[in-house]
Amino acid sequence: MKSVLSMFAAISLLLLLGCGAKEASNQAEMSARSTFEVRKNSIAATIEEEGEIVPQISVEVKSSISGRVERVFLEEGEYVERGQQLAQIVADRDQTRSINQIINSYQEAKINYENAKDDYEYALDLHENNFIPEREVKDALNRFRLAEMRFESAQQEYRLALKEIDFNTDGSENISNVVSPLTGIVLERLIEAGELVSAETTARSGTILFNIADLSGYVVKVEINEFDIDRVRHGQEVVITRGRTGEQRYQGVVSKIAPLAVQSDGVRVYPVEIKIDGQTEALRFGMTAAVEIITARSDDALVIPVTSLFADNRGEEYVMIKKPDGDFERRLVERGINTVFFVEIISGLKEGDIVLSNAENRMAAGSGSGRGGTSLPGMPSTNVGHRR
Repeated sequence: MKSVLSMFAAISLLLLLGCGAKEASNQAEMSARSTFEVRKNSIAATIEEEGEIVPQISVEVKSSISGRVERVFLEEGEYVERGQQLAQIVADRDQTRSINQIINSYQEAKINYENAKDDYEYALDLHENNFIPEREVKDALNRFRLAEMRFESAQQEYRLALKEIDFNTDGSENISNVVSPLTGIVLERLIEAGELVSAETTARSGTILFNIADLSGYVVKVEINEFDIDRVRHGQEVVITRGRTGEQRYQGVVSKIAPLAVQSDGVRVYPVEIKIDGQTEALRFGMTAAVEIITARSDDALVIPVTSLFADNRGEEYVMIKKPDGDFERRLVERGINTVFFVEIISGLKEGDIVLSNAENRMAAGSGSGRGGTSLPGMPSTNVGHRR
């Protein structure tokens, strides 16, 4: 009976030893496959967003008078020069009344000015010949100066209106010639011949007739989350891509950062504009573009995978480095820039060092200090993409 039991015990021991050897071999193979050699490389931290391509400068063209659209000279997509005629607006009855008031006020002020000037010169001549006292000359001078100020004011209003409206004193229609304020392209034509439009005043915004865009500058408008905006600065480099596979690539810089946050889908964000550099012939306003704002860069950095960096319960950051005898030991390090997949090591490692590259192997090799550790907080423990 004892011999049988001894035989079973021996067989069990051999099986156990065989399984243990196999498991150790598997761990060694896993460790060998999941190590990483520390090397120098460029690394850049980015913020990734999508935005809309818009003109850097665009204007809404409105009419200076209320009335009916007589003619429209340009269509959407057409090129336009500054000062080129866009449309003609015929003044309505109320606007014509206002125009006539401007004309009448100007003519009346002109007559009063000329009469006051003649009266003053006549009074000055009489005083020099001792026919009237000096007091009457001063009164005539005051009337002349008052008439002069009123005439200058009426003249300024008249000249301003004359730039925008072709006055017809013969009783025919008054027409406003709407012209482009800049050189560019007609993004939108919002009127048709025969429509009624209103002028822009202090009491109302007026009818928008055209949207004109300057073609000299393209920008991408994006919204940056409030938790990332502190990393965004004016002048930062930006990589802009278009197309499903990102085949269209452009360079840009951060040109404008809104000082005030807005709500977007329940999240507080800051509108940011990115100016696109270089050739933009393939771009159209309204297109969607992906942007990568480069918030930090290091061109000659020691780089390891983020899965090679760990933090213990005290917040100390470390790696598991391979020793010459094949074992691993815990090494404290200081990190710099990190991306989704890689992290810069500022101190604690040198080029050519071998480190473990995932949390499972760290547990198999042991932490070297007896304290538990996890992948670095705030960084992925696996290669799962996310924005950082």
